[in-house]
Amino acid sequence: MLNGNEEKLPCAGLLPCVLLLGGLFFIPESPRWLANVGREKEFHASLQKLRGEDADISEEAIEIKVGFCPNWLYILKFMT
Repeated sequence: MLNGNEEKLPCAGLLPCVLLLGGLFFIPESPRWLANVGREKEFHASLQKLRGEDADISEEAIEIKVGFCPNWLYILKFMT
C-alpha cells in the first residue's frame, strides 16, 4: 500500500540533478583545456579572467603550455 511518500522520493532525487545541470551553463571553460585544444586567445582571456585583470599571467601560461607539450621548451629556447 502506498502512502504518498514513494512518489515524492524520485522528485527529491531529481532536484539536485536539475540544479547542477543548470549550473553547467555558468561554469567557465578551463584554461588548461583551452590550451590543450589550441584555442590560444580564449586560453589567455580565460586565464586572465581567473587571475584578475592586473595579474601577470605570462609565466603561468608558459608553464601550462609546457605541461601539455614538452616540445615548448625546445621552441622557447629559439624564440628568445
